[in-house]
Amino acid sequence: MLSAANATLPGCPRKCGNVTIPYPFGIGRRCSLGYKYIVVCDTEKNFSVPRISGRHILDLSKTQITVTDGRVASSCNFAEEGSGEDETWSNVDLTGQPYSVSSASNIFVVTGCHHYGLIEAQTTTGREVASCVALCTREEDLHNKMCSGIGCCEAPIPKGLKFWNISLEDIYYNTSVSSGNCSYAYILEKSTFNFQGLQGQDSGYLKSVPVVLDWFIPNERCQDAQKNSTTYACQQNTSCIDLGRALNVIGYRCKCLHGYQGNPYLSPGCIGLGLGLGSILLLLSGFWLFIIARRRRKRMQRAKFFKQNGGLLLQQKMWSKDGMIEKTRIFTADELEKATDGFNENRVLGQGGQGKVYKGMLSDGNVVAIKKSNIGNSNGLSQFINEVVILSEINHRNIVSLLGCCLETEVPLLVYEFIPNGVLSKYIHGPSEDFPITWEMRLQIAIDVAGALTYLHSASSKPVFHRDVKTSNILLDAKYRAKLSDFGTSRSVGVDQTHLTTRIQGTFGYLDPEYFRSNQFTDKSDVYGFGVVLVELLTGKRAVIPTESHNGKSLASYFLSAMENSNLYDILDAQVAKEGREEAILAVSNLAKRCLNIDGKQRPTMREAALELEVISQLHHAPVSAQKNQPEVTAETLTEINYSLSDSLLPPDTSYMEENWSFSSNWSTGSRIQHETHDGA
Repeated sequence: MLSAANATLPGCPRKCGNVTIPYPFGIGRRCSLGYKYIVVCDTEKNFSVPRISGRHILDLSKTQITVTDGRVASSCNFAEEGSGEDETWSNVDLTGQPYSVSSASNIFVVTGCHHYGLIEAQTTTGREVASCVALCTREEDLHNKMCSGIGCCEAPIPKGLKFWNISLEDIYYNTSVSSGNCSYAYILEKSTFNFQGLQGQDSGYLKSVPVVLDWFIPNERCQDAQKNSTTYACQQNTSCIDLGRALNVIGYRCKCLHGYQGNPYLSPGCIGLGLGLGSILLLLSGFWLFIIARRRRKRMQRAKFFKQNGGLLLQQKMWSKDGMIEKTRIFTADELEKATDGFNENRVLGQGGQGKVYKGMLSDGNVVAIKKSNIGNSNGLSQFINEVVILSEINHRNIVSLLGCCLETEVPLLVYEFIPNGVLSKYIHGPSEDFPITWEMRLQIAIDVAGALTYLHSASSKPVFHRDVKTSNILLDAKYRAKLSDFGTSRSVGVDQTHLTTRIQGTFGYLDPEYFRSNQFTDKSDVYGFGVVLVELLTGKRAVIPTESHNGKSLASYFLSAMENSNLYDILDAQVAKEGREEAILAVSNLAKRCLNIDGKQRPTMREAALELEVISQLHHAPVSAQKNQPEVTAETLTEINYSLSDSLLPPDTSYMEENWSFSSNWSTGSRIQHETHDGA
């Protein structure tokens, strides 16, 4: 039967390794009386190690804690006589902690030759000191195993030590005996001390020693503590013991009254021995019933959340495909809580309209991004299920992969691959001088996003409209390649169909004007959003430009006006103007202009946009002399190239380009850009 004195709060671990952790101590905040009594259970090489305030616990009893990291002061000679010494001092501060060094269970020891050891301490009664001297008068003294002043000395320590300093001083005793390599001074547990002589006492010989600490409820005497029933630690059938005289500290302990037993700190308190074995068994039975009921309640709650979060509907949708989509893993709530350190706010990567995203590490070491969805209503639930179903069918290198989901929590969770460099918007709207986004990187990002949207529109099992294409939904991986994310508002539709909505969804600045008028979202609506992204890459400006009226101005209209008035170069990002070739910049600008056409039918498809960007990339990398000798690539040429490919889009991991396309310096209609080009442009 478990010792009642070693009892813990219901549901809390009783042990860490082979050390029992009785209340008021506990593993975790919920299991302890307060943060000063929290024990951390570390796992080191398959062993569990309990620690309190960073100190390794060897034993924890009703009145004392034994820890291993008692500090050691040392003084070492490394060479012949006349060389310098390496000295260390030991400083320990337990101020504010609910324990002090036990004067009854520890001693102060100095080992070595010709050294004076000193403890300078501060207690509740003022400054205290303790000291002793270790001498060696003959060579035989080095082999002495008695701690009586020859090679070793010991002294009692003051009561109530909470702050102290240990120092060693060479007294240069006049003797022919070598002082040896090192001398040490330390406080340690009296029962473990066994002096074996000075042989081998060199540098590194002693780093830490076991020390016994007296623990208590600090900062109040019984008389004062009993006035506040909320904070008073002693429970029913207990007595309060002041420790001022016994330990020289301000604090108290609780003790069961005579004839009672149990843990005096744990509600409801101590129980009478006369209650007998039956009462104890009844108490234990009640405890186990409580645990069983809590587990059952937890299972029922998770089942409720699973149903509430659309788990049944999600299963139905996924089964309605060609069998269950096996790659989508169902995570447990415990797994994801552990991965995010209890959804610690320090793990937040970002927050948007669809939810908050945390960085987490799974038990297998994989780093993931975990999105806590904003549900709130049936529409939010529909978006969540929609995102899971769509992403579970998508496999493309430029689209963020969905690893799984969790429906056991009050708010459903989605688990994605972790993309380390975050959102594109922070790089182009808040550029860093240390790491600027180059023109070549911008062009590659545009190609990546165009490829992802082309796949969604043309090559996935069923066409998908993203519906929220913007720079904050584009992530950059370790190589700064783009990945499209956030499919909460996406919709899959039949070929040649549009999606009719009852309310406008999306982000201002990226919304298709036709969508505003007709409430019909088409693939060309995604093209419009992509056009805004192209303009952001070209100009470095936000989709909505702040104005004095605070209403904001659309970047799309600002860009189209600049194109119309031949002022394009005035609004370009400095990095783009410096590095980009004039022909390539104008080509991308004209593509963006066509993507932003007010008439959706006049916009290119994403497939056409992707092909044009590949051609522009070839232009950017081609030598100037080669460009001059190439025939002009027109819209008709692009169409021929487009149809020369297979009717279906190339697989996601294959380049869109299968031949070396050439490009004329006279790319498109519109005014030429008048500016000085850099070398090689």
